[in-house]
Amino acid sequence: DMLRRLGVDRVINYNKENVKKVLRNEYPRGVDVVYESVGGEMFNTTFGALAVGGRLVVIGMMSQYTQGKDQTWNILSHKGIPEK
Repeated sequence: DMLRRLGVDRVINYNKENVKKVLRNEYPRGVDVVYESVGGEMFNTTFGALAVGGRLVVIGMMSQYTQGKDQTWNILSHKGIPEK
């Protein structure tokens, strides 16, 4: 209810739904805003689902926090960010 009052059209429960399929099927032109806190493959999926002029709000990279102390973050290349 709180998210709907804030104007959220659709919340995806990634434990129960395939995020990539939902985004592709329900938003073929892309989404306007992504609030992303997981990182890794989820970042790739949501970045790929942005509409032209869409906004990606990154507040963390939770998937990266669980790596061991000797492991480093995987650097991702997203050359299309400025053009998106």
